[in-house]
Amino acid sequence: MILFQYAQEIIGHAFLKSNGCVIDKKEKGYIGYYEINMESIIIYNNPVTKEEIYEIWMKKLGQAKLKLEVSKYDEYLKLLEKKRNL
Repeated sequence: MILFQYAQEIIGHAFLKSNGCVIDKKEKGYIGYYEINMESIIIYNNPVTKEEIYEIWMKKLGQAKLKLEVSKYDEYLKLLEKKRNL
């Protein structure tokens, strides 16, 4: 799962087609890309706040990529249901 962040809120998610980064070094300074299942993209009606993310994963939203524990995804999905995003 990949989360989409805007203005320190999570505004949606999608699922990856690939298992991680697809290596593609055709361009200098370029490592690769993530392949997203376009049909899996969901944009939330009620964004998830940085505080809600912190409650689940104890991580702060910022500009860097975060690696989030898969074991907490069920808790995140319950939050999405509670916020009527699923």
